[in-house]
Amino acid sequence: MIFCYNINMKNPTENALENNNEQLKVIIEKATIANLETIQRLNQELCTKENRDFDPTINPEYSLSEAGAEYFKSRIESSDGFALVVKEGD
Repeated sequence: MIFCYNINMKNPTENALENNNEQLKVIIEKATIANLETIQRLNQELCTKENRDFDPTINPEYSLSEAGAEYFKSRIESSDGFALVVKEGD
């Protein structure tokens, strides 16, 4: 089952800078195994920042490890967990 929503959200950056009413349209979908590498890379970027700025015990390479890949794969494919992907809409 894929959950797909069209959501209109005000873009806070544009509103703050230009004080206009433009909206950012996004599509939220349940992640698929095709999204695995992107999820891993994004998580590595987050963990790198967390490691550098807040907690040196966080391993930023875990996301790209075999164990990390298995963890994210299980979140995508398991019936007791899920991952979502947000895409910019038209």
